[in-house]
Amino acid sequence: LAAGLSVDRALLLGDLRWWSSFAGSRTSCAALISPDPLPWVVIYTDATGRGSIGGVLCEEPSSWFSDHAGSISSQLATRKTQVNAFEVFAVLVGLSVWGPRLTGRRVLIFVDNTVALGCLRKAVSSAADLEALVHGAWALMDRLRVAARFQWVPSKLNLGDSPSRGKGAALGTQLVVP
Repeated sequence: LAAGLSVDRALLLGDLRWWSSFAGSRTSCAALISPDPLPWVVIYTDATGRGSIGGVLCEEPSSWFSDHAGSISSQLATRKTQVNAFEVFAVLVGLSVWGPRLTGRRVLIFVDNTVALGCLRKAVSSAADLEALVHGAWALMDRLRVAARFQWVPSKLNLGDSPSRGKGAALGTQLVVP
């Protein structure tokens, strides 16, 4: 090496293997959008087992939506509970509704359903219908150039809970979902 430095080849290879393993085990996808990124935008989404969905955008001017996922119910596989799919659909609707405000931004999305959270973080699901929703969310984030991070939030602290139950949100104005 330059300047007379020597390197222990075995140590170097061990370090490279560790970094390769570490990088391969990461489940979150994020990209730096610009050298001086804008502050994080925070979104909370939620769904009920009956298909009601809601979300809150926590950036001034804040807003929220409340809707029903009935339009996708017939496209979902039959299973004991559809809440996992509805939770992912709530994220997809939130990205659609607030898309213009999210373009080119870093977005922190809080979800209280661990199955939906895992699917969104990994961008995959073993269930084809759920994976289609997840891929729809990731495709939309790609089009919007959104760098998203998905985080779990306890249900009691999820600001999207009230709108998902048709009760409105504690902050912001209601948006009509097209």
